[in-house]
Amino acid sequence: MTQNSVESDLSNLIFDLIKEKIDSKEFTEKIKLNEESIKVINLILKSNTTIFKDLSSHIKNVIADKVIDVNDVPSIILIIKDIINVNTKQINKLKLTREQIILFMKNVLLILIETETIKVKDKETVTQLIELSVQLLSTKVNVQRVVKCFKF
Repeated sequence: MTQNSVESDLSNLIFDLIKEKIDSKEFTEKIKLNEESIKVINLILKSNTTIFKDLSSHIKNVIADKVIDVNDVPSIILIIKDIINVNTKQINKLKLTREQIILFMKNVLLILIETETIKVKDKETVTQLIELSVQLLSTKVNVQRVVKCFKF
């Protein structure tokens, strides 16, 4: 099996899993997906973007050791940042905000963790770190305020 074939299989697996789970009200309530999150996921599912392929490719690298642990969280955050940067045109075409895409990525990761598609060591800690990291990615620093603090 070639590298592209493996990535394609993982991409299809993630795509199909998300598609199945997003239709389950019980599951979406369990992982606390709100209506907007569900709409964004459905929009991306229907749009046929390469976001799932890119996500699968990056996740494959993170789970090379067969499990996600706290040491992998920085890599996961870089994945989110990279996917946003690589897919900017597609994201703009879908008229999604950066925050919506960040939340989408977080939700996909949580679905993969909750369904045990991705094995996690210390699930609670990893999930909390992902939540905090996503909040950090979503924040903006008011540069003018910071610069005024450091007058030279």
